[in-house]
Amino acid sequence: MVVRVLVTVLALAALALAVTGLVLRPVERLIEGKQAEVVALVGDIEELQSRVALLNQSGRGFAFPPELGYEDESRDQAGLKLQSAVVDRAQMAGVVPESYGIVASDISVERPTIAVEIDAEAELSAVVGFLASLEHNEPRLAVGSLSIRRAMGGYDQAESAPRVFVQAVIWSYTGTND
Repeated sequence: MVVRVLVTVLALAALALAVTGLVLRPVERLIEGKQAEVVALVGDIEELQSRVALLNQSGRGFAFPPELGYEDESRDQAGLKLQSAVVDRAQMAGVVPESYGIVASDISVERPTIAVEIDAEAELSAVVGFLASLEHNEPRLAVGSLSIRRAMGGYDQAESAPRVFVQAVIWSYTGTND
């Protein structure tokens, strides 16, 4: 009888340990994972704080660097340079503009801006290449609006890619309101 009680007690103790291990082990793993996430986030916060401190030490603060736009030029000259840059990048990507021109810039930022509108029909891959190339322009360019739709006729079975019509307004900063 005593042996039976001892065996039952030992069995219950083993069962309790097994259940505790099954419940606690996943919770421990979850806690360890969350602790690792906290450590990574603290590292990210420290890195961002050091970047902000570096910007503040540079004396520039958060002002726009001059190389972001077409500076030291009249608005007309800046517009023509922007137009030339956009058309050149389009042609290099295989996008032949149907029409393009300087348009009124309605971008609302703290500096004057200039804008060019371009309309073209091309293969979708060429349009994607053109848009990607805009990121590498100096001075910097931004897309103010973009519309892409299937071109009339849409997809020629002989061609490997669909043709699309693209209309985009590309803008940049300028240093003058003239």
